[in-house]
Amino acid sequence: METTQSKLTVLFEEPFWIGIFERSYAGQYEACKVTFGAEPKENELYEFILRHFNSLRFSPPVKASKAVQPQADAARGEPAAPDIRCRHQGAAGAGAPA
Repeated sequence: METTQSKLTVLFEEPFWIGIFERSYAGQYEACKVTFGAEPKENELYEFILRHFNSLRFSPPVKASKAVQPQADAARGEPAAPDIRCRHQGAAGAGAPA
């Protein structure tokens, strides 16, 4: 049985906060970058995922060498958490539909 794995990483890339959505399924890997602007709060990320995930424009699939694995944030000593990654620039940003 094939499994789908998704991951979201949010980071600061001068001068904006961005999100990188990654997903893998059936040996294929795709990614999407979203620009948020101001630092998104956790509830804003959940709302974004619920409203926009199905309309994100992911990269063309490439053969995955291994599945996307959530990793612990060693710098903050945090355990791994379920993730999803992508980039968004407002409602009609790079990762969102126009």
